[in-house]
Amino acid sequence: MRRWLNPRRTSHLSFDGEGVPQQKTPLIEKGILRNFLYDNYAAKKEDKQSTGNASRAGYLSTPNVEANKLHVLPGTNTSDQIINEVDERLDNLLLARCPQQATRLAVNSRL
Repeated sequence: MRRWLNPRRTSHLSFDGEGVPQQKTPLIEKGILRNFLYDNYAAKKEDKQSTGNASRAGYLSTPNVEANKLHVLPGTNTSDQIINEVDERLDNLLLARCPQQATRLAVNSRL
């Protein structure tokens, strides 16, 4: 068995729901999104290769992209630092997408 596979996971198949070999695909490295997960359909639309992440509910079902055997490695930030960073990024995203709603939320939260 490959070293990166989680031995506690119930499924240890080496291929996905479309028969594509599974592989290690780092998604985030040092806080930066590096890769996406693909099944054959999504990969073709993006002119990419499948990452072996197709999953099916049954043999008659259409495959979907699924993050299976996902590992989250520990970092150096405390939980408070992580929460503050997420809050700040969500605030910035909301402000960029919906400035009027963001202003309304900011005013209401100070009441």
